[in-house]
Amino acid sequence: MSSIESLDLKLDSIPKRLKDLTLPNRVIGELSLRSIRKNFRVGGRPKKWKPSRRKLTGHKTLINTTALMRSISARPEKDKLTIGTNKIYAPLMHYGGTVRAKNAKFLTIPIGLTPLQMRQGLRARDFKNTFIAKSRFSSLIIFQKEAGGVKPLFLLKPSVRIVPRPFLMLQKRDKNEFSAIYLNYILGEFHK
Repeated sequence: MSSIESLDLKLDSIPKRLKDLTLPNRVIGELSLRSIRKNFRVGGRPKKWKPSRRKLTGHKTLINTTALMRSISARPEKDKLTIGTNKIYAPLMHYGGTVRAKNAKFLTIPIGLTPLQMRQGLRARDFKNTFIAKSRFSSLIIFQKEAGGVKPLFLLKPSVRIVPRPFLMLQKRDKNEFSAIYLNYILGEFHK
């Protein structure tokens, strides 16, 4: 077969390949998820995320094994690839914004809870022997009376500002690799 005949066969097969991009979309979906998980592991790419105040108490901000990271999935189809999450708070984490109290006067922000209490999802009403007092900085705080003193549990705020932490990001290197995958698939030179 001559090189012109070989080229004609390749060109004739392109429209057929363009009708079903499921295979390259599946590969690109997996590579995208790997890249997005790395964003969580390193705390933001190409620019690091601003740490939250919770970091001061030993907690991590969207880093490593969060429910948000685990919820991100890829859905390859014949004509598209969808990557996203079903978590309703995801846009707030990605783009930032203001959270306001809805059914109460204040948001209760944990400041003195142990990691176990945080994982258990304990709320202010789950604690006994509590009272509200102003801190020396004029913030309202829910305290709990304990033997030997008091312990701060929650900071009360009418609203809080969440800074953007863009996690659903692909890097320039990823995009170049994806272009090569599509090109190789369309030209019939794709090997999974």
